[in-house]
Amino acid sequence: MQRKTQRRHRGGDESRQRILDAAMAIAVERGYSGTSIGLVTERTGLPASSVYWHFKDKDDLLAQALEHSFLMWRATVPKSSHAIDAADRLTQIRRRMRSVAHSFVVSPGFWKLGLMLALEKREPEPSARIRFLSVRHDTQADLADWWRHILPAGVTTRDASLPARLARYHLAVVDGLYIGLQTGQDWDHEILIEMLATGLNAFAERAILGGPHPAPAEIRTPSRRRQEPADSRGLILDAAARIAAESGYEPTTISKITKRSGLPVSSVYWYFKDKDELLAEVVRHSFDEWRAQQPALAPLAAGVPLTEGLAAVLSTSVRSLPAAPDFLRIGHMLTLEKRETEPAARTLFLQIRDSVEGNLADWFARELTPSVLTTRPRLPQHLAQLVIAATDGLFLAHQIHEAWNPDEFVALIVDIVHASIAATG
Repeated sequence: MQRKTQRRHRGGDESRQRILDAAMAIAVERGYSGTSIGLVTERTGLPASSVYWHFKDKDDLLAQALEHSFLMWRATVPKSSHAIDAADRLTQIRRRMRSVAHSFVVSPGFWKLGLMLALEKREPEPSARIRFLSVRHDTQADLADWWRHILPAGVTTRDASLPARLARYHLAVVDGLYIGLQTGQDWDHEILIEMLATGLNAFAERAILGGPHPAPAEIRTPSRRRQEPADSRGLILDAAARIAAESGYEPTTISKITKRSGLPVSSVYWYFKDKDELLAEVVRHSFDEWRAQQPALAPLAAGVPLTEGLAAVLSTSVRSLPAAPDFLRIGHMLTLEKRETEPAARTLFLQIRDSVEGNLADWFARELTPSVLTTRPRLPQHLAQLVIAATDGLFLAHQIHEAWNPDEFVALIVDIVHASIAATG
């Protein structure tokens, strides 16, 4: 009798594991809205009654699948249990960052699904999103503890919040690199991780020595207030953007757009062929509005250091991120999802990223010395990618409602760039 009970429990555990694995696999492909109990039963070959035996509903299932994925990933992350000297600090940071590269390959489901949910503004808030915020808090606390161990004791006595801030910035740049990987663009993550490790160490060293971070040159930050649309086309774009921001690409339907805008279906199809074309135009329109508010990447005046010029540009760009530009929110949502047919909005977003990366790379190439460019001809491209990864990470953190010091984050990016250039010799 006992053996039968054990077999039954073992079979129940195996079924539960199959359901969790299937739910996570579907969710990272289709997102929260595209995941259903029907798809889970189809993927596992188990009846719906088995799913409901273990889980109350889809929301409960995805919350538990996310936590299970997190616990599996957490067991692989290296830990530090003792203080180390400065000579070993960079080695430890490199090792930690390289473990991230392994995570990219494994692609932990909790990370991808959590970022998808972070970008959406669903009401009521899904249990899976609440669970993601909880595991992210745990991850950040573990990182802060790790930083506390590798920093000199005197530093944390003088600045008790430094390990937590370093953990927050560390996690942000990792998020940004993960987004870069999902785009499928030509990013050499091994080189970028090495550069990030060097930059994080430089930022920590400055804090250890008590030195000031470079202040950005003074620049006026334009107003970012959202303007009310003045015509039918604008009303349609605004309605589509708001619905997509709330629940993602799949649930954004023409029917919902007409209801939100107060306009008939015929008005939508007068301006746009279909939903795909409409959301692509939302991305284009939002990017054009955002770009008009950014300072130009003009050549630096004689005697102005590259780091100071970069800080001036980033000082404005970083402050524009809390406004959550629609092109970033929708673009990142579509970047994280996998679809058999790539939506036009995703294609356009990747073209925009390529354009921004190219402009940044051209600016770096213009400002770097010939000797640096001779030694590392791809350095301008790598620096541009690091800036994009860092600002993407900051944007994602804002969606999770994490508090930031924009000047310190700008200083971190500048330190990463400066340390990467200095490493050229």
